[in-house]
Amino acid sequence: MFYSFLISSQVKKLFLLSLVTGGCPALLQAQQAMVALDKMNILYAGVPNPVSILVSGYKPEDVKMEMDKVVINRVDPVHYIFTPNAPGSVTLKIYGKEKIIESYTYRVKTIPAPTVTLAGISDEGKISRQELLAQIGLVSSLNGFDYNVPQPVSQYRVRVFRDGHKLADQSFANGPKFTAEYNRMVNEVQVGDVIVFSEIQCLNPQNGQQKSLNPYISVEIK
Repeated sequence: MFYSFLISSQVKKLFLLSLVTGGCPALLQAQQAMVALDKMNILYAGVPNPVSILVSGYKPEDVKMEMDKVVINRVDPVHYIFTPNAPGSVTLKIYGKEKIIESYTYRVKTIPAPTVTLAGISDEGKISRQELLAQIGLVSSLNGFDYNVPQPVSQYRVRVFRDGHKLADQSFANGPKFTAEYNRMVNEVQVGDVIVFSEIQCLNPQNGQQKSLNPYISVEIK
């Protein structure tokens, strides 16, 4: 998580601890303040970003935060939740008794697209028919991302090839779980057949729109 330490020369005994996301320490010299950031000062749009802010010399009720296009919820006198509406950049303004103390600009990024796998395969691989039938669906995950943001597969296309000839071609828009119709297709495959999953999409939680994922997953029946 991001921990930002700001010491202002304008306000005596001012100490601001700002927690944003997570990572490794990096330093940035700002005007009239020393800022220690953990990863790059990044917020993510559409998800709650935890923030801890402590300003000494002011009562909690005298401290206010202001950011355009960001919903700010105070959890307690020290902890906040920042939820940006869209990617871009935002400026945090910190007020003490209605007087601005400091302002800092943060980048807002979109949630990265998840990786989709079938039995651990994300591009090409081999699998037995029994193992394939044991799978309940396509799995999407955000590897190395600090937030748990569900982005389940919403639709995909399945094609079955034998000796280079297409045997089946079906689109599914019922979510990540495999259907009885899909299982009927798989029950008919033979060793050497190739099943290609393409046009894989998930539902973007930020705007409710479809988001394209892996170009394809191709598995050969062994």
